Amino acid sequence: MATRKPRSKSGTRKRRKGRKRSSGRRWFGLLARVGVIGAVVASAVALVLWVEVTRTFESRLWTDPSTILSAPMRLEPGVSATVDTVAARLDRSGYARLSDGADRPGTYVRSAGRIDVHLREAEAPGVSLPTRRRTFRFRGDTLVEIADPVGATRASEVIEPEVLATLYGPRQEDRRPLAFDMIPEGFVRAVLAAEDARYFDHAGVDPRAIVRATIANLRSGEIVQGGSTVPQQTVKNLYLGHERTVWRKLREIPMALILDLRYPKERILEVYLNEVYLGQRGPVAVCGAESAARFYFGRSLRDLRPGEWSMLAGMIRSPGRYNPFAHPERARARRDQVLAAQVRLGWMTQEDAARARSEPLRLASGGGGYSRARYVADLVRADLRRLYPPEILEREGLEVH
Repeated sequence: MATRKPRSKSGTRKRRKGRKRSSGRRWFGLLARVGVIGAVVASAVALVLWVEVTRTFESRLWTDPSTILSAPMRLEPGVSATVDTVAARLDRSGYARLSDGADRPGTYVRSAGRIDVHLREAEAPGVSLPTRRRTFRFRGDTLVEIADPVGATRASEVIEPEVLATLYGPRQEDRRPLAFDMIPEGFVRAVLAAEDARYFDHAGVDPRAIVRATIANLRSGEIVQGGSTVPQQTVKNLYLGHERTVWRKLREIPMALILDLRYPKERILEVYLNEVYLGQRGPVAVCGAESAARFYFGRSLRDLRPGEWSMLAGMIRSPGRYNPFAHPERARARRDQVLAAQVRLGWMTQEDAARARSEPLRLASGGGGYSRARYVADLVRADLRRLYPPEILEREGLEVH
C-alpha cells in the first residue's frame, strides 16, 4: 500500500512565496506595460498639441480687412462750415467730446461759435498729419478763423479721413495690432492685476489661482472668479472657443503649458492684448486694446491715463457688463477694483490710485462712421472686386482713399 510522504511546512511556505512572487511579477509587468503605453499616448498627444500650438501661433493670427476712407476734411477761413458740421465729423471719427480742456489727442470741446480740438496723427495720400491743437471760430455758417494754442492764425487745417466702410471676411472684427514695445507698461500692469497677477512667476497654469477661485465659487454658490491665466485665455481665444466643456478644459491646460514653454512671456502678452475681445460696435467685434481705446475713449492706448487703462483692463472679464457707454457706474466700480489690486500688489501708490479714481469719465462718441455714403462704398467695393481677389481685400489691409 502506497503512502504519501507528509509535506513539510517549510516546503509549503516556499511554494506560497513562489506563487506570491510570480503574482507580484505579473502585476508589475502589467503596470509597466500600462505605464509605457500611457507614456507613448501622452507623448503623442503632447506632440500633436505642440504642433497645433506652434503652427497657429507662428502663422497669420488675424485678418487685416481693407478699408474705404473719405478724403480729409480741408478747412480754411471763409469756407462754408458750421460748429455742427465739424463736430459731427469729429464724432464720426470717434473723438471724445469734453466739457473742458481738449488736453489729449482725440478730444474736443464745443462752445458757442467755437470748437477747440486736439487732432490725432493720421496719414492720407500725400499728407502726414501730426498731433496738434487747433481752435476753429465760426460766424453763422462760415468758418472765420483757425488758430493754434498760442493764438497764431493758420491759413488752413486738415481733419483726418473718416472710415466709410470696411471690407470684412467671415468675421467682422475691428483690430489694430500693436507690437509689445508699443503697449504702455501701465496698461500691462493693469491687465495683469485684473487677470493674472502671477503671470511672470507661473509656467502657464497657476494652481494658486485655481484653488482661490474654487474656494470663492464654493462660498458664493456661483461662478464669481476664474482661475484661468493669460496663457490659458490666449489658448481659449485662439484655439478652443468659449464653450464650457470638460474636453475643452483638458486640452486648455496642456496647451497653455506648451505655449508658456515655447514662447517668451512678452510675445504671449502681445498676442493676448491684440486678440482679446472688448465689446461690440454694432455688428463689429472690438478686438484688442488699441481698437478698444479708440472706440471707448477716442484716443490711442498710449494717450490714455491710468484710470482709463484700468477701466479697459477691467472690461476683459465681461465687456458687456462693464461697458462704460451702457453701464458707466459698473465700469467705474470695476475700474476701482483694478486700481485697488494694483495698489495691493505694490504696482501703484495710494495717491496715484486716488487721482485715477477722481478722473471724470471722458468717453468718445461711440460712433465711427461706417454708414455714410453707402452708395459710394458699394461702387468702390464693386471696382475693387474686379481688381483684387476676395482674400486680398479681406486680409491684406488695403486703404482706399
